[in-house]
Amino acid sequence: MHKRLSPQARRRRKLLRLIASLTLLSLLIAGGLIAYPHVRNAICTSPYFNISEITYVGLDRVSRQELSDRLPRLTGVNSFTLDLEQLEAQVECHPWVADAQLRRQLPRELIIEIREREPVALLSRSGLWAADASGVILPLDAPRGELNYPVVNLPPGPTPSPGLALAETSIVELLPKLRALQRRLPQLWEMISEVSWDAKGQIELLAFDNAAKVLLGKDMTFQQMLGLYAFLLHEGQRKGISDIECIDLRFWGQVVVKRLPAETDSTRTRAA
Repeated sequence: MHKRLSPQARRRRKLLRLIASLTLLSLLIAGGLIAYPHVRNAICTSPYFNISEITYVGLDRVSRQELSDRLPRLTGVNSFTLDLEQLEAQVECHPWVADAQLRRQLPRELIIEIREREPVALLSRSGLWAADASGVILPLDAPRGELNYPVVNLPPGPTPSPGLALAETSIVELLPKLRALQRRLPQLWEMISEVSWDAKGQIELLAFDNAAKVLLGKDMTFQQMLGLYAFLLHEGQRKGISDIECIDLRFWGQVVVKRLPAETDSTRTRAA
C-alpha cells in the first residue's frame, strides 16, 4: 500500500517540482540564447533559403518590371537576410502603389503583394494626370489600361507632383464625392465628361453626349446627384434629354432646365 503523504509533504513535493521546472526552463533559455547566434548564422548563410522565385500579387496597372526596377537584386539572396520593411517602403514609393506587403514562402519563394491606388478622375493642368479619391497624383507615363474617367479642369497653379497629394481643398473635397457617385450611381457618373469651376468658384459639370452644362454651386452633394438622376430617368422617358442645354441644381429641391430652341426644318418645301 502507498503511504499517504501529509499536506505539508505534498506542498514540499509541489515546491520541489516547481523549482526543478524553473531550473530546467532557465537552462533551456540560457542554452537558446547561447545557440541563437549560431543557429541564425547557419540559417542566414544556408543556400537552402536562397530566393529562386518572386511572385507578384495585385498587379493591374503597375507592371512587374516597374517594381523590380525599384528593388535590389533579390534572386539568389538568402531571404532571411532581407529587411522586408525597407523593401516594402521602396515598393510603396511607386505613385500607383497604395501599400505593399512582402512575405517569405519558405524555402525559396518571396511574395510581393501590393494594393494599387484606384483612380477616380483625370486632372488637367500642365498635362493630363490621374488622381485617386485622396487627391494623390498618379502619372500617366506608362500604359495603365483604359482610363475612362471624368476630366477635372484644375484652375491655374503649380504642376502636380506624382505620388503627392494636391493641396487645393476644393479639389481634395470633390474627388471622394466623384468616387461615391461612381459606386452608388455609376450610370450618372458615366455621363459626366468634365468638371470645372467658374470665376465665382462654382462647380460646373459637362454631361451627356451633347455636353450639357450642369450647375452645382459651391459644393457637389449626393442629394443633388440623386435629384438629377431622378429627373433624367423621368424626363428621358417623356421628352428626352438630347436638347437640354443647361441644368441648374443650385436651388434646394429644384431642377431648373433650359432646353435648346426648336430648330426650323429647312428642308420643308413651301406650299404651292
